[in-house]
Amino acid sequence: HIVPVKSDLAMFGSSEKSAAAGDCDAMGFSDRMLASYDSAWSGFEERLAAGQQPPITMKWTNFTFLIAANAIYLTVTYILYSVMSKRTTGVNDKMIKKVIMVYNAVCVFLAGYVVVGMLYYKMQEPGKFVCNVSARVDDPEAAKFIAWVFWVFYAQKFWEFCDTWFFILRRSFRQVTFLHIFHHSSITFVVGTILKFDYSGDMFLPIFLNALVHVLMYSHYLVTALGIKSWWRQYLTSLQLAQFCLISLQSAVAYSRGPSCGAPDWAKVIMILYMCSMLFLFGKFFVKRYIQKDTSANMDGVITTKAFTPEYITYQGTAILGAKGTAKIELPLGAKTMTSRGSRVNLAYQLTAIGASMPGLFVESEVDTAPDSNQAKNEAPSFSVSGGKEGAKVSWQVACERVERPARKQKSPLPCCPQQQ
Repeated sequence: HIVPVKSDLAMFGSSEKSAAAGDCDAMGFSDRMLASYDSAWSGFEERLAAGQQPPITMKWTNFTFLIAANAIYLTVTYILYSVMSKRTTGVNDKMIKKVIMVYNAVCVFLAGYVVVGMLYYKMQEPGKFVCNVSARVDDPEAAKFIAWVFWVFYAQKFWEFCDTWFFILRRSFRQVTFLHIFHHSSITFVVGTILKFDYSGDMFLPIFLNALVHVLMYSHYLVTALGIKSWWRQYLTSLQLAQFCLISLQSAVAYSRGPSCGAPDWAKVIMILYMCSMLFLFGKFFVKRYIQKDTSANMDGVITTKAFTPEYITYQGTAILGAKGTAKIELPLGAKTMTSRGSRVNLAYQLTAIGASMPGLFVESEVDTAPDSNQAKNEAPSFSVSGGKEGAKVSWQVACERVERPARKQKSPLPCCPQQQ
């Protein structure tokens, strides 16, 4: 429910009790960062001891959880990619589209909740562009409410890990870029690290702007899935760049006004550096795609769709024709790895008569390449020839072309059976 917010901001948290702006001018950068960090932790511990720290700000924000969550994210991403890169199609298209539609709707709801919550809070307490109270203790209910809104934004960042996994499950590898992976992972560290120390102050701007952009972004995904064209798609990248610039400006102004202004100094520096990295990555894509009109720009993807290189292997040998000029010719047992792929394998046969003319020589039955072949596991693939002369010698060759995997060196399963790639 919506909690009333009082207008009295007389009491500040202990983290705001720092050196005056004049004193910080004489401090070096590293000293200022250390002093800021110590002051922030002291204030946090004091609020915690006094029961003034909103409990929600400590949920999932410890470094151990952040490392574990991101390790799981990257591991699952790698496993899914390893599996899906070997497939020629994504998972059931109809099923995953329905799941993604629900997922996008949830993302719109969560981001929208944050936007509405922030607007309500700011309507009660407009505050300023910078130097807002980072840890309110004057109104516990208001502090708990805005801390909850901040935390919902933070928790959604873990939920959005699913973005990557859905892209991979659909084999949309071009969308899993370095920017995509870096942003999804790093933002959890940035927000999780700062949340305990700034749950009511200047972080309102980054959270509000990012949540607003995500409402528009996931709304675009949702309506597109419903077959509706979104008119705001063309503005999304520009809005993202604008938010990075505005957030960088806010943090820079707050830093210039000294440690007593807004969030701890180290948090301001983190925000400036992080926004600069986002500006560089998004800006690079924006220039290529929209200024240089390079339609191939893909934001430096780390996962790209593999252009499968056909893999070739040739089996060859000789055979003596039996009764009625026929013979069953077995390939090496290891050939099953090449010939049991159904429509993914092309086979070419060549027969050469030796010692006598055999114009009627032909392949009577081909190698069974059906995926559900009834051949026993220890039964070698084979084909039959007919139309020759009994007792005659025939040279044969079977060329296999596998088209669903990149070429790699094949080991001869039987040294006595020559192969070539």
